[in-house]
Amino acid sequence: IPSAWKPAILAGRLLLLSPFAEQHRRITAELSVLRNRLVADVAAEIFIAHAAPGSKTEDFCRDILAAGKRIHTFDLPGNTGLVALGAQALAPEVVAVTCLDLFTGTRVQHP
Repeated sequence: IPSAWKPAILAGRLLLLSPFAEQHRRITAELSVLRNRLVADVAAEIFIAHAAPGSKTEDFCRDILAAGKRIHTFDLPGNTGLVALGAQALAPEVVAVTCLDLFTGTRVQHP
């Protein structure tokens, strides 16, 4: 584990999980689906940067929303389909500040 990650782990802001056995050295499409489902299962809220209409990512988002999870995305024209499904649109600057808050464990002044 990189030493830079240790403070976040100790503070409870970073969790490392893997559903893979040791012999799985390379990610495949099938393993990606398993990984993404695991993350969605343990997350209270999920951020999806973009999901193209008709994509596997959009299908995944439908499943997440059907399970009662909240999805956040960038408030950008390319994400209107994702917002129509039920994702909450956030301004890019709000996403950036929120990520800094989570990573540093401090409250950054929001614009």
